[in-house]
Amino acid sequence: VGKRSTLSKGSSTHQARSLRGWLNVLGQASNFAACYYTRGWPRVFPHWRTRADTVIRPYKLDAIAFARLSAVDLSPRDQAHYRKGKTRMPHKVGFRSLYFEDPSRRAWDGDRPRPLLTDIWYPAMPDAIETDQFIGPPDTPLFKIGKVATNVPMLDTPDPFPLILLSHGTGGSTKQHSWLAYHLAAHGCVVAGVNHHGNNALEPYVAEGFLRFWERPRDLSVMLDHLLQTPDFGPHIDQTRIGAAGFSLGGYTVIALAGGRASFAAFQAAFVAMGVDASAMMPPEFTDAQAWAEAFQRVASNTEHQASYRDERVKAVFAIAPALAQAFTADGLAPVTIPVSLVVGEDDTPPFTDAAHYAERIPQAEFEVLGGHVGHYTFLAEGTLVGRQILPQLCNDALGVDRRAVHERVAEKARVFFDGALGG
Repeated sequence: VGKRSTLSKGSSTHQARSLRGWLNVLGQASNFAACYYTRGWPRVFPHWRTRADTVIRPYKLDAIAFARLSAVDLSPRDQAHYRKGKTRMPHKVGFRSLYFEDPSRRAWDGDRPRPLLTDIWYPAMPDAIETDQFIGPPDTPLFKIGKVATNVPMLDTPDPFPLILLSHGTGGSTKQHSWLAYHLAAHGCVVAGVNHHGNNALEPYVAEGFLRFWERPRDLSVMLDHLLQTPDFGPHIDQTRIGAAGFSLGGYTVIALAGGRASFAAFQAAFVAMGVDASAMMPPEFTDAQAWAEAFQRVASNTEHQASYRDERVKAVFAIAPALAQAFTADGLAPVTIPVSLVVGEDDTPPFTDAAHYAERIPQAEFEVLGGHVGHYTFLAEGTLVGRQILPQLCNDALGVDRRAVHERVAEKARVFFDGALGG
């Protein structure tokens, strides 16, 4: 796919519409154009923060502006190339849901172990019959999540498969990222995602489910323990090739599995510096302001989030529009030494700045920005006609954005990344 630089309105590179402003922008761009067009600066120069400090003169660009200036657009030709159906997948894809529990933690209602409802995508036998799947009421589905063959046997092969753990965004569900899971499974991976208790769309929301974010990496580690013990999946997983992928708060989740250590104090301080009360920053998915405020006070005094949730079995992580970056200082991200890949949409705010924050402090991280007005919810499943009418914020993208093409591009990027990091 050809790469070209774009200028984003609102970024520090989008200067006043004067001849002088445009000449300065063009001059800055020319300084790194040669290295950028060779193979793409995120690959050629993973330590791109230093490049932003040394190459751009006289107007020094911060990390965010530099990433925006180098954003990758999907042209109409590119979008057509990435539309689903243009490429034949190597394997059929099976799907199963398994129910696990974590007896060491209680459910939010307190009367049972913490539930770990797990969705699993895997390579299936060639004769498996895939059928269309949806999210929402059967008569009026809201999202299209592609095709899978439900509860069919796994592909019979003597070689074990790599495993990718999957973490959904706050208030969402694993099936919202079937586009990613399907692509990885069709290319020979097992993908297993937990619907995080109290923070998923399959059950009532609980304020602590949103705020006690450190429960999420624990969910994936405990689920992995269970999954490796199941006779249907455990023997077929290569335990030396395990990665993790996550979207939004799921991006935090996989960074934590990689060794990142969060600080609630740093998170609050970042909002104070912006003149914002962090306790009032309630996500749109949660609507009970009083319950939120009360839970925030309880969580703010908790120190469990400062612990390390590194899972040594996880060898690489792929974070899509990762959130909660302000909770990580440079010291908090210093323990992250495994391969990391970050991708975000140019119009995705504040996750755009979050992704840049992570990229600045994880030297080995790949960082790609998708231009062309790709936003946060572009990474959710495609909406049906009903979904686009009922849930326009989640289902509708900016003019010119082809959600399916974005999914195909990012899914393939993840496949290539994990093949290289885990040994494909």
